[in-house]
Amino acid sequence: MYKINDKIVVKATELSYEGYGVVRSDKQTLFVENLLPGEEAEVIIYKSNSRIAYGRTVNLIKRSSKRVEIVDKELFESGAAPLMVLSYEDQLKFKQEIVNNLIKRNIGFQNIEQIQPSPKILNYRNKITLHVNYKNNNIYIGFYKKNSNKLVAQNSLPLCHDELNKYYKELISALKQQILSKDNWIKELKLRQITLRHSNWSHNVEVIFIIENPNKKGFDLLKNNLIFLLKPNVISIQCQHTQESKDIFTSLYKSMPQQFNINNKIFNVNNDSFFQVNEEQTSLIYNQIKKFIDQENSTKIIDVYSGVGSIGISVCGNGSQLELIEINKSACECAKINVNQNLINPKLADITNSSAQDFFNKKEAEYFEKSIVIFDPPRTGLTNKEIDMLEKCNSVIYMSCNPHTMIRDLKYFEEKGYSIERLIPYDMFPQTYHIEMLSLLKK
Repeated sequence: MYKINDKIVVKATELSYEGYGVVRSDKQTLFVENLLPGEEAEVIIYKSNSRIAYGRTVNLIKRSSKRVEIVDKELFESGAAPLMVLSYEDQLKFKQEIVNNLIKRNIGFQNIEQIQPSPKILNYRNKITLHVNYKNNNIYIGFYKKNSNKLVAQNSLPLCHDELNKYYKELISALKQQILSKDNWIKELKLRQITLRHSNWSHNVEVIFIIENPNKKGFDLLKNNLIFLLKPNVISIQCQHTQESKDIFTSLYKSMPQQFNINNKIFNVNNDSFFQVNEEQTSLIYNQIKKFIDQENSTKIIDVYSGVGSIGISVCGNGSQLELIEINKSACECAKINVNQNLINPKLADITNSSAQDFFNKKEAEYFEKSIVIFDPPRTGLTNKEIDMLEKCNSVIYMSCNPHTMIRDLKYFEEKGYSIERLIPYDMFPQTYHIEMLSLLKK
């Protein structure tokens, strides 16, 4: 049994789904940060139970030929980009193998297509959330190290758009000046996180400060010091806090939705609305969904978990009826604007502000006949009730950022008489272990 703080020498035989080096024994499986298959290292154990243990590499003894120079040491140390030690070609091979093993082992489907590489392997993210900590009258901004309460400060954001990275560096400098000033709004409001979002099309930046202690004095201090944060391309600065399980936003400077361009369609996105972080890869995925739909003989598209409507609007033909289902009211408001701006005939589009479950509860199975249903659910996936209602729907397109819940749902789709026609993995998140999946199912 491994004990916490034990220092041992081990050799990894494989990589886990989350990018840990795996050391297997009869009693426990050890997962080691920053250890590649074939590498030998001195490791310190920081977590252990009867079945598994976790360790960190403290001294690399034998180095793999596949290990490459790390682009950003602070980012890698945080654990936010664990595949950064591999070449991009090897990252894709790793993800392909993960998908192949998961799919074949759990549902037996053999015709998994090649993972589609991301057009960008760095500077691809349009949104990031960072944590804030304080020590000795200094401010530290970064990510908490995985499985710890240690904040790893980030001096740059190599996964984010270049312009967002540049703004972040200026923001750090401004906040460090603010923490030393007598008008210290940072500690008054108890700033805990910062979310930044940028559009490569509009070149605009929006800023959200997530705070613990909303109060008039703090807001006034922040408004009086906005000059430190304003740049010509900043379109929104807001404070966010939670009250009675609801997110409350206080606008400090403008309040404009961000705009993104996907395949020559412009999408307005409010600060609390979901939008894909990798626009270039999203464009390719939407093109593939459009090809799926063009092959089908259907005039009605139902886009469930539709957000601001980006999928449905992107793939809808001129004469097709479109229905968007979304629980977030703010996202529905953006969807209305996006429908009117992008569709030739917006009268053919309906937007329903509802949870997916409530929407399906109010419909009969006949409603979905001769329809194509598109799902892009959260990581938790679908419910059996949603799938049950599709007994008269001939075609389903399922997009997911969680292969595990997608596999669970695909198994249930098969039980309900569907077959998997296409299954395509996409690398939406280079340098990380996350994988996007796209599937076409037919009755």
